[in-house]
Amino acid sequence: MESNSQSLHQTQGGSKLQAIAVSASERGRDRAVADHLLDEMLAASVRIAAGASRTIVVAWVHQRNEPSKRLLERGGLAYRRPAPHGYVEWVTQVG
Repeated sequence: MESNSQSLHQTQGGSKLQAIAVSASERGRDRAVADHLLDEMLAASVRIAAGASRTIVVAWVHQRNEPSKRLLERGGLAYRRPAPHGYVEWVTQVG
């Protein structure tokens, strides 16, 4: 299973994950790799935000990236609104 997720960076207002990426050779294989990466990211968000009263996860996906939108839906995120530069914003509350 070949995949890559950039490290989760803590910022003053919370945490930021730059990207989740799955190699082309692994795409479409039962969605397992991408689903696993999203699960890892959501679990890390909960760990980092331990003790917070509320933790919101926000994801930006290009409006034409249907596979990523389906991934976010499977992960429990919901469409929120358009974002700049052709992206759309998805959100969920975790923890």
